[in-house]
Amino acid sequence: MRIGEFSARSGVSARMLRHYEKLGLIEAAERSSAGYREYRETDLARIFHIESLRTLGMSLSEVKEALDDPDFRPSELLSELIRDTRDRLRRDRELLSRLRAVQEVGPADWDSVLELIGMLRQLRSPEAAQRQRAAFDAGSGQHPPVETLAEAALREENLNVAGALRWALRQSGEAGLSAIARRSNHPEPRIRRQVMRILGEEAASPSARVGLRHGLVDPDEQVRQLAALALREPAAAPLLVEMILAGHHDVEAAETLAALPDSKVYLRRLQVEVEQRTAGDPARARLTQALAEFRGPEVTEVLRGLCGDAERQVALTAAAILKQRGEGIP
Repeated sequence: MRIGEFSARSGVSARMLRHYEKLGLIEAAERSSAGYREYRETDLARIFHIESLRTLGMSLSEVKEALDDPDFRPSELLSELIRDTRDRLRRDRELLSRLRAVQEVGPADWDSVLELIGMLRQLRSPEAAQRQRAAFDAGSGQHPPVETLAEAALREENLNVAGALRWALRQSGEAGLSAIARRSNHPEPRIRRQVMRILGEEAASPSARVGLRHGLVDPDEQVRQLAALALREPAAAPLLVEMILAGHHDVEAAETLAALPDSKVYLRRLQVEVEQRTAGDPARARLTQALAEFRGPEVTEVLRGLCGDAERQVALTAAAILKQRGEGIP
């Protein structure tokens, strides 16, 4: 078939076909008596292979190597292509982040753009002192770049710099906390935990509470626990009870549970858990100790009942709580 028909069937332009031929990707076409290029069906199959490999991001030289080498191992090249693609995506994400940061602040002129870019560069500096200074500068400006500050605050490992970044975010009020809360679905559990810690410091904020509620159903256990301790809402109660049972921050969980509205409901839940669990279960002692955070005649009655428990540690813990409160043991 001539080049026009071959181009139509393969979907590759005549100009590109000549280029492939020049590079040796396809064999030089035979010539008709009139001097026209003549292509074979095998050339068509070769073109389909070339175009298929190009869709994977392979260069023409890599395509030629793959098709010409009978011992070629695609797994090695694919691994390299995956690495290159990941690096390119990372660089593109960084560029997108910088562009959004500049757009977010809305600089009025190029001088403002250059000033902002300098600050963004300092926020990414390997020197902690520069990052800290950039955080203070950002927080002191009229329009702090909250999205950039949020990203930096969530990844910062230096305590002093992290404190400065959180201060800078607080200067923008709800906007800064909203930027943090929007990252409550970040793919990295480490980042989501940091989201909960930062929001927990400002748990009275409406934006913070939105993010904390999102954390209650997070697949990561630590995220759920951090959210439950900070939120202090009835929706967190089941998680707080689980934490007491498992011994994960059980003291803090008990304090938070006892401070919730309708604490009598949760007192009853702890009592039932103690009664239903068999002797020797370490959770029984933790549940009894958790009762120390509750107040009122109802908990006194429960504790007095536990003073006669068959499990010595439970009985002693209940008696010690009553004694500390100055309430007698019947």
